[in-house]
Amino acid sequence: MKNKLYIILMVMFVLASNAESQDIHFSQMVMTPTYINPGAAGTFAGDFRGILNFKEQFSSFNNAFKTYHGSFDLPLTKNRRYKALGAGVDLFQDVAGDSKTKTTSINLSISQTIQFASYADLSLGVSLGYTQYSANYADLMWDAQYNGIDYDETLPTQEIFFGRSQGHFDFAAGLFYRYFDYDGFPYEIGLSVSHLSTPSIGVLSAEDELPMKIVLHGKKEFEMYNDRWGLIPMFFVANQRQALEINGGMLVRNDIGLHSKYTGYYKNTTIYFGGSFRYGDAIIPQFYINLKEKYTLGLSYDINISNLSVASRYRGGLEVSFSMAGFFTEKYRVISPITF
Repeated sequence: MKNKLYIILMVMFVLASNAESQDIHFSQMVMTPTYINPGAAGTFAGDFRGILNFKEQFSSFNNAFKTYHGSFDLPLTKNRRYKALGAGVDLFQDVAGDSKTKTTSINLSISQTIQFASYADLSLGVSLGYTQYSANYADLMWDAQYNGIDYDETLPTQEIFFGRSQGHFDFAAGLFYRYFDYDGFPYEIGLSVSHLSTPSIGVLSAEDELPMKIVLHGKKEFEMYNDRWGLIPMFFVANQRQALEINGGMLVRNDIGLHSKYTGYYKNTTIYFGGSFRYGDAIIPQFYINLKEKYTLGLSYDINISNLSVASRYRGGLEVSFSMAGFFTEKYRVISPITF
């Protein structure tokens, strides 16, 4: 049984990292803005924004995928000739299987926002990053080490690998458009392209390119019932080589306690609940709570419904996020109703 587990994990990793060379995704698209699109760097109401993410995938398997991400972005200039400059940094690491195969990256983003009118702006962002791949095959078990009776670790694996560690530089670019409606909540739509340099990766293969990834995403909040309730439809579409990811969903917002949308004098508590559906893969219930229009905690869970559901027992993985956004000084400011 243990041998089968190792084989399953290695097949999953090869499919994800070698045969198709696909990026790892997060389910909480609203909590990974600069990871999705460098054009989103600095495009929020406040002086700074920091976000932490953790995702566990295929939790029914031992030592499955664990993904960590952190980002920090801020506007460098604001409201100067209707243009704003933003910058951000993203740190990412994914650890997979008993081989502890790691993908570690750092990306620096910069964006320029041009305001067309009082109700619309467009941001162009670019990012430069470095990614390091590594793996340790010492603790893996292979079918060639089965002697007909049991496992014998002294037998040769008969496997050929082309490297256990490799790094490369990478580039990405994105456009992020916002159209502000009368209610203050903008229509947001973004388009980004990652891996513009199509870098070569060779931890498992001598020659394998990481193909470009194209992402289209958007959301919009609609107010209901005296501003205390709202609906937030959202979508995310990504294409990379032969893989197509389509994710759409809806969040419901409810403000609790005293609040002042226009002056920001009161700091209310807001909850968001709902979910999304990743076509052919998972149903994803989601819950967020925002405190004092500054701190946001998010929880979601992927319920796997793909062809792997028999092996995964419908357990996709838990995802947790935490964000903090605000001003460097605590003096009275007008707070935007946009919380994330």
